[in-house]
Amino acid sequence: MMLMRVELYCHGWPEGNISHGHVEVKVNRFPITLSRLDHEVQRAKEVLLSKISRTCQCGEYGEESASYASVDIISLMKPDDFEGEVYAEVVAGEGEALAQNPIGKQFHEF
Repeated sequence: MMLMRVELYCHGWPEGNISHGHVEVKVNRFPITLSRLDHEVQRAKEVLLSKISRTCQCGEYGEESASYASVDIISLMKPDDFEGEVYAEVVAGEGEALAQNPIGKQFHEF
């Protein structure tokens, strides 16, 4: 199992990136072998980036647009006794990212 952090932000001009907070997501992939770690991390990033809600109001005139996201692995953990189709679940976070993706929100694979 992996714990991953998804940070949301948009590009602000001229200030630079504007943070929208982050969520921490528990990804239920088990067992993860070191030989497949890079593949599993890349797959988790693809799933999370395609499923996470990331709307922001940072457009030039306040219009809605998609914020940018970065995904990083925080830690590898011992697998839970997990059964079912849930691929990942939000377990913590802060800011707008957490408001759009509340604790307990579940993601399913493609």
